[in-house]
Amino acid sequence: MERPIPKPIGTALQNLDTPSLYLEEEIFVHNCKRFLEKFSKYNLDLRPDVSLYRSSDLARFHMSQFPGVNSVYTNTISEASIFAGMGLKDILVGIPFPFDGRLDILADISQKVTVTIPVVSKGSVDYLIAFSRDKGFYPRVTIPIVTDSTSLGLYDYKQARDLAVYVQNTNGVELNGFTLGMTENLEDEVVQRVLGDVNNILLSLSHKGTPGVKVSIITSDFGVMERLNFAAHTEVIDSSAIFESIDLQDPPVGVISSVMSHPQSDMVYLDCGQKSISIDQGMPQPVGLSTSYVSQMSAEHGYLKVDDENWLPKLGERVKLNPSDVSDTFNLYDYLNVISGGLLKTIYQIDARGCYV
Repeated sequence: MERPIPKPIGTALQNLDTPSLYLEEEIFVHNCKRFLEKFSKYNLDLRPDVSLYRSSDLARFHMSQFPGVNSVYTNTISEASIFAGMGLKDILVGIPFPFDGRLDILADISQKVTVTIPVVSKGSVDYLIAFSRDKGFYPRVTIPIVTDSTSLGLYDYKQARDLAVYVQNTNGVELNGFTLGMTENLEDEVVQRVLGDVNNILLSLSHKGTPGVKVSIITSDFGVMERLNFAAHTEVIDSSAIFESIDLQDPPVGVISSVMSHPQSDMVYLDCGQKSISIDQGMPQPVGLSTSYVSQMSAEHGYLKVDDENWLPKLGERVKLNPSDVSDTFNLYDYLNVISGGLLKTIYQIDARGCYV
């Protein structure tokens, strides 16, 4: 099956082939400015999560909105290999992976950019040191701390502290610090406990003569950011906030679809299904239709329940959908249509899609 050919520059958003992934540039820039206004209140560094959209083109444009930002976070080592050629200062890889042939990827990209990878055991540290000695590079590692035992990383804070001490006392590897994921749905008491546990780790390390390390927090919650007063250098990993609806504007990213059928007054069939938009975290929301909603989706089609008296859908009419899961939706497309003033301005390649190792 041949991939669809992108539309010519200057094509109106409403005339794109459907379903198509789009980014409205003006809204995206506005969201970046509003995020920077809020973020600059805190004494924190920002590290964009480029795994959210998996596009080196969009990463360049994204970082151009944040002067001085030149480091990124990726979920996987293979994603890091895509972004390694961007002239970055460093890349932080967040998800632990088996130390097998993937370490060859690390050795290769370490010639271009400083890469920090997660370790979760003393054995993995020893293996990494032996590997890097043969390949002639000096590895840098982070210790991932998780807030529940079902995630990849260390749930036992004492174990995380002991591993940090082991790394610091071992020649041939550098401890960059700790990476901690803080979801928006964590209860306040959990947030307090987790931040307290991390502070206790840092205090214990200082008593053991271990020099200060970095703490990298994955969060888009400004309430959490306000509490990040670690003695160690602290940075925030986030990109999700800029893809949300800010100041009552439409979200900047969506999938444009077409009305294929209108079999009854309260039901419309769209040409966008699960192959074109992720529903893992819920159904997408139609943009500009306040009370209509997507009731279900098959692989190829969406079923839009019409509940807006002033909307009389016509065959071929375009409907913009806001995905509940932006990241997984980006991963379904080869390219992103960048819209400015309602017209196609440029096309960004999603060059790191599918990089799961």
